[in-house]
Amino acid sequence: MINFAYFIKNIGLTAISLLKVILYSKFLKTKLPVVNATDELIIFGNGPSLQTSIQKNSVFIQKRKKLCVNGFALSKEYEIIRPEYYLIADFAFWIEKPEERVRKFRDEVINSIIQKTSWPMDFLVPFEVKKSIYFKSVFSEKSNISVYYYNKTSIKGFQNISNFLFKMNLGIPRPQNVLIPGLVLSINIGFKKIYIIGADHTWHENLYVGEDNTVYLLDKHFYDNGESAKIQYVDAYGKKFFLHQQFESLAITFKIYHTIEAYSKFRDSKIYNASEKSFIDAFERSRIQ
Repeated sequence: MINFAYFIKNIGLTAISLLKVILYSKFLKTKLPVVNATDELIIFGNGPSLQTSIQKNSVFIQKRKKLCVNGFALSKEYEIIRPEYYLIADFAFWIEKPEERVRKFRDEVINSIIQKTSWPMDFLVPFEVKKSIYFKSVFSEKSNISVYYYNKTSIKGFQNISNFLFKMNLGIPRPQNVLIPGLVLSINIGFKKIYIIGADHTWHENLYVGEDNTVYLLDKHFYDNGESAKIQYVDAYGKKFFLHQQFESLAITFKIYHTIEAYSKFRDSKIYNASEKSFIDAFERSRIQ
């Protein structure tokens, strides 16, 4: 009975995913960078442990391709690491009027990328960015930054059908955080060996509820210089989130990583979680030697 219910549920999720692909995905327009078959990639999360990983493994890092996300450009390490790829996924980066704290962060990140990037770099962004007034000319004068667009359409349902849609670049698993599209696109670009560092995923350790029944987060990143920002948990428009929503979101995130692990096997790629500290249990743990 349980298996039958699971089967029926997946039929519904797959049907909805296919409909969303038809309605929202760009067909035959997705172009990704090209890599050599022997190239290996390191994806940088922005968790506090990333600082230790960079310090301990500088030689290993410099010999491999690198993909950074979100606020990495705010760090002094950005110009040392000189990543070949940068990726964003959160719509807060391109909506016209985000919440003030989000707007400030977005502007600082984009300005840092524009001002600091003196090397060739591929910038991976969702197709929605093309409609953004904010992004329309932001990289027009940066000839060394090549912009690549991807379909952010959320795919769920049967794994084999999802794998096909992922491979065709028609969508990704629900982009609950930026590491999710980062992993899928890295596989699609052609990397057969992918290392993750700085993916602590320790948000649950830093959540608390204030006397005002508001959920707060001690927001910690490796580039914060040890200073944690206390932030109210709201979305990009300032709408309040409740604690159960945070844990639901976390559950979805960790479950999606198992979908990506299955996809990596389908594409004959290997993902290693080499983070110094991490709560992700989907990928093989590895210590960089």
